Amino acid sequence: MHGTIPKVRKVSMLFSCVTMHVSVFSNIAKLPYLFSIFTPMQDKWPLFHTLAVSGDSLYVDRLLRQNIDVNALDKDGYSALQRAVLARKEAVVNQLLRAKADTSICDKAGATLLHFSVQTGSMNLVRVFLSCGVNVNSADKYGWTPLHLAVLIGRADIVRLLLASGADRTLQNKNGLTPLDLCFSLGRAFNSIEVAKVLKRFNIDRPSALGSLKPQ
Repeated sequence: MHGTIPKVRKVSMLFSCVTMHVSVFSNIAKLPYLFSIFTPMQDKWPLFHTLAVSGDSLYVDRLLRQNIDVNALDKDGYSALQRAVLARKEAVVNQLLRAKADTSICDKAGATLLHFSVQTGSMNLVRVFLSCGVNVNSADKYGWTPLHLAVLIGRADIVRLLLASGADRTLQNKNGLTPLDLCFSLGRAFNSIEVAKVLKRFNIDRPSALGSLKPQ
């Protein structure tokens, strides 16, 4: 039929587009925790983890009352707290924290709960784990800090919060990129202009005090 694209050509065009994007984001794709929430459950997750991800506070509470190990790991090496953070289940996160869940835990890539919180874009969770004392400058094994991730997702508000909490904007990842370098490399599509302004213009008088940001 005239005017239609053959299936083989459609597949070829799609493959070309995917190949281009894979090339651009090849380094980003090395960060496994960016995609871990999309891993099919199959038989990997214990009931506790499944309930945490579902946000079912009632049944999470029932299991906690049965003295379940709050820090038990699933087959992928994630705790229920990590799963709840990745799923942005803030109520369950608070439940698990009250139950003394380990906030110092990292995944296999060295990502902290603060990395996870930034990745989800949840300002509330970022505040929670900053208040829990998670190191704001902790880098994963690829050298990515929470500040790098905040730049990656184009969240100027989270960048401000991290800077106010003492984030070091001069730290480089394994590719030699500071958060500002990363900002410039991402282009306009990632809200990079606003984020770059925050990184360049803000001065921190008291890094330990949230809300102490002061424009130069």
